[in-house]
Amino acid sequence: MKKTTSFIIILLSLAETSYASSKDAVNKTPCMGLSHSVEISECMINLAESKKINYKKEYENYLETVTTEEERPFDKKVIAKLVKEARENWEVYIEKECLAEASVYEEGNSPYIFSYNYCLIKHYEERIKYYRENKF
Repeated sequence: MKKTTSFIIILLSLAETSYASSKDAVNKTPCMGLSHSVEISECMINLAESKKINYKKEYENYLETVTTEEERPFDKKVIAKLVKEARENWEVYIEKECLAEASVYEEGNSPYIFSYNYCLIKHYEERIKYYRENKF
């Protein structure tokens, strides 16, 4: 248990260094102040779920800019269909990528949970930023 906690602390320090330049980086979370691996795991799971909810809201806002009632010089149905397909494919991609990243650890243990959720949070933040900056 002590080795796992030490590992997570080291991992958190590395993560903080790696993503220090990002404004929405995961290192600015309440999870960083926790000391027990179980608490950190629960916090990361909750944070990933929260980011997923925000991601879905931003996606809906983004999609509304495509399907607006305003006249547009493009086929809104075609664009909306492509946007939906892109979202579905992106969700499959991040699931597999994050599973691959976490798979270097034993499934279900604290480093695995941390790594998987850290990856999800990072990707959700990137996609939220994309949706906010690229509306139609």
